[in-house]
Amino acid sequence: MNPFKRALPLAAVILATFMCGTPSRAADDDAVKDAQNLVDLVRRQLQTGYSSRMDLALAEGFLLEMKFRAKQLTRKAYCKDALANLHLMTDLQKNNALSGQMSVKDTIDAEREYYKLADFCQGVIPKAKD
Repeated sequence: MNPFKRALPLAAVILATFMCGTPSRAADDDAVKDAQNLVDLVRRQLQTGYSSRMDLALAEGFLLEMKFRAKQLTRKAYCKDALANLHLMTDLQKNNALSGQMSVKDTIDAEREYYKLADFCQGVIPKAKD
């Protein structure tokens, strides 16, 4: 796939985020609404082929973070959902890297984010058995 063509949907999502209004403070209810609008937009774009499952996972992860920062999610609930979301993202990232759609650096960055969150959540939720 042409890299420019692949970048267009993500550019549209970023532009839509700015058009909807970017959050000035992450702990704000408006930030949660903006993040939910982004998830809704990406879901619609996924149905029409303009976004990928990875784009949706990124948007959903952002929504979880905004809800946590706005104190709409407990740390335990955030950790449970965010770790599952990041696990999905790392799997998608690995598949994309194997097919040549993403770089090794992108894969390593995704793994690092997972382990940072796992450290943050340590002791809050039980470790999953591999």
